[in-house]
Amino acid sequence: MLFVKKRYLAKVPGGPDAAYAGNRRLAGRGQELGGRGQNRSFEPEVNIALGVQYLQYLLDLFPTEYAALAAYNGGPSHVKRWLNQGIWDGSWAASQQIPPFGGETRSYVRKVELMRRIYRFLYQAQLEYGKEPGGHEQTD
Repeated sequence: MLFVKKRYLAKVPGGPDAAYAGNRRLAGRGQELGGRGQNRSFEPEVNIALGVQYLQYLLDLFPTEYAALAAYNGGPSHVKRWLNQGIWDGSWAASQQIPPFGGETRSYVRKVELMRRIYRFLYQAQLEYGKEPGGHEQTD
């Protein structure tokens, strides 16, 4: 997701500052995490923490990972409407059903899944718990 987001930020008119303006809905949590009422949501480590919290919230809210990803990019209200009206079933196989006005969201969901598949292919052994590169078990 970070790779896709970074490539997106490079293309946003107005640059990353304009894109991060979309994170305003998380500003309250940024202040909460930052302490003393400061909004630190523009700091990378805080922004990533907020993004992870928000994604977890969406994963709990929606029936599939793909629906949660679509909501992360396009907004939960749109995805709820698509699911409730039967426009999209939230599956990867039917991701082409994401409406045309959600074209960026459709592309985002597909790019994140593609990057996940590439990452899984490249780092399969490392994804197994307790394994280091080369398949050796970690020791403390």
